[in-house]
Amino acid sequence: MAVSSQLIWKNWNKRLVEILDNLWENCIDNDSFLSGDCAEIERVEKVEEKLGYKLPDSFRETILNFSSKLHIFWEIKSDNPLIVIPDEYIGLSCDFGWDLDILLELNNGVNKKINNNKMIFHRFADGGILALDLSIKDSPVIYSEETKKEEIEKMLLLGTNFIDFMNRWVVLGCLGTNFSQISKFVSSSGIDSDCVYANKWREWLDD
Repeated sequence: MAVSSQLIWKNWNKRLVEILDNLWENCIDNDSFLSGDCAEIERVEKVEEKLGYKLPDSFRETILNFSSKLHIFWEIKSDNPLIVIPDEYIGLSCDFGWDLDILLELNNGVNKKINNNKMIFHRFADGGILALDLSIKDSPVIYSEETKKEEIEKMLLLGTNFIDFMNRWVVLGCLGTNFSQISKFVSSSGIDSDCVYANKWREWLDD
C-alpha cells in the first residue's frame, strides 16, 4: 500500500473523530463511530464471485487496506433548552457506512446488478441509497432516492470514485441522510466542501 493511501485512511479517521469531538463539545452526545478490520483478498474475491463482478477499484482498495466495515452516526436535536443551536442545523444527522458482509443483501443476491449497473453500498432508513455507478469509468458515487416502484426519483453525483467521495464526505462529517440535506452541499462535480453552505456549517462545527 502506498504511503499516500496510508495518509488518506489516517485523515479519514482523524476527521471523523474530530467531528464527534466537536459535536460533543456542543453538548450533542447522541453519536457513535465503528471501524472494522481490513478484509483478506480471499474474502473479497468470494463476495465478488457471488456478485458476479469485481468491486470498483477505489472501493476494493478501501475494503482491503482500510476497513471492511465502517459506521458513523450522529444527530443534532433541540431537546435541551440550555444548548444554543442554529435553527438551520437542528435535525441534521448522519447515519452512514459500509459493510462487505451485506453487499450481497443490498444488491439483491447472486449475479445481479440492479439499478442500471449501480452497486449499492449503503441504504438510508428513509429509502435513499449510496451506490457506485459500474457503467462509468472509475465508478463514481451517486446518491439516489427511489419511488415505491423502485424507479430513480432524484439523483446526485457525490464523487468521481469512492476515495474521492470519501475525501469530500468526511470533511462535512458525512452529513446527511436524505436528498434535502445532502443536496445543499453538492455541485455539478460532486460534494463541494468549500461551497457557501459548507463553509458556514464547518465554521459552526469547528468553532
